[in-house]
Amino acid sequence: MSVKIIASDLDGTLMAPDHESITERTLNALVKAHEMGVKLAISTGRTLSHIKSVSDKLPFIDYIIYSNGAAAYDCKAEKTVFSRPIDRAKAAVLMELISPMDLFMNVYAEGKIYAPGQAADYSDIAGLPKDFLEHFMQLVNFCGDLKGELSGRDAEIITAYYMSDGDRRKILDKIRELGGLTYVSSIMDNIEIMSDKAGKGAALSALCSIEGCTRENAMAFGDASNDCSMLEFAKYSFAMANGDEACKRSAAFVTASNGEDGVAQAVERLVLNL
Repeated sequence: MSVKIIASDLDGTLMAPDHESITERTLNALVKAHEMGVKLAISTGRTLSHIKSVSDKLPFIDYIIYSNGAAAYDCKAEKTVFSRPIDRAKAAVLMELISPMDLFMNVYAEGKIYAPGQAADYSDIAGLPKDFLEHFMQLVNFCGDLKGELSGRDAEIITAYYMSDGDRRKILDKIRELGGLTYVSSIMDNIEIMSDKAGKGAALSALCSIEGCTRENAMAFGDASNDCSMLEFAKYSFAMANGDEACKRSAAFVTASNGEDGVAQAVERLVLNL
């Protein structure tokens, strides 16, 4: 096989279950693949400012697909090479709709994290580790006037957490009414709204074009519905054993869980021939 680019989701996939560390086995597999000339991309629902703690552990990475594929960053050239933000007028309508609702909301815009009002309590979101959430909270810019703060900025994702059934219906109805939008989930019980031209699959396709290769040369790993487009694009796609059913249906193969070095196992077998 001729794998020229590997793209891996972070949380629940490349990262250990603590969402912060990468095992030695996984790191070694990626280093060896990179030394063979394979380009490496991390592909995440996180935005750019929330990736530094990971990218510092992987200084050899070539690309970062961030905000669920709303953008991609060339680490060597230090520039964004793919961007598909939400239409600004539609983003303003969505923020106006969601802001008064009794739920958590944040907006990823131009690589940073914004949220309305004062510091909300995100401590129970999807049972994520406390250290991970504390780091996330340190990066959030809380705004009294979120719509005003984001005026003139491109929103990558608008995320709502823990909404009532009624509020969920209102949000989904508005997404359909506005058009040009889609949504995914990277954790339980949230809606991550983005442009329908964005997505991890679209971003990986763009990186393949930059590298002069095709889906036939792409390997991808994921565990959640926001990874499905990427898994459907790449010929050598792997859902994690801990992944959801939609993810497994979208992938060509299933590998071991992130707690069992599933990414490393597949790279060792199919790229390193170990």
